[in-house]
Amino acid sequence: MAKSGLGRGLEHLMKEQAASAGQDDLPQKAKVTPGMAALLRGGNGEGKEPEPEVAEDRARRARNRMLIQASLFVADLLVIGLVARLAFVSHGKFGLIEVVLSILALAIGAWLSCLALWLK
Repeated sequence: MAKSGLGRGLEHLMKEQAASAGQDDLPQKAKVTPGMAALLRGGNGEGKEPEPEVAEDRARRARNRMLIQASLFVADLLVIGLVARLAFVSHGKFGLIEVVLSILALAIGAWLSCLALWLK
């Protein structure tokens, strides 16, 4: 007796499957657990739309941050302008006090610029 290439018992299973497929042409609904159904539904990882109050609060914070940044840059420009005016009015005759004040003013201006950039 020659054996088929399917092996022991598989030929019998294949005949049963073909017979049962002919009997029920209606597709059976697969039983899925609630967790698997949630995964198959999808859209679970997407964030919800922010509430209008939260969106308004974020917009107000962004406006305030922009206003603070702009004021820090303007203050920096004013400090640099004051140092430049001091240099031009004194006609290059700087004493020790003027040099120290100019360096201090430029350091404060640099700090204001750093603060403005860190707020981004």
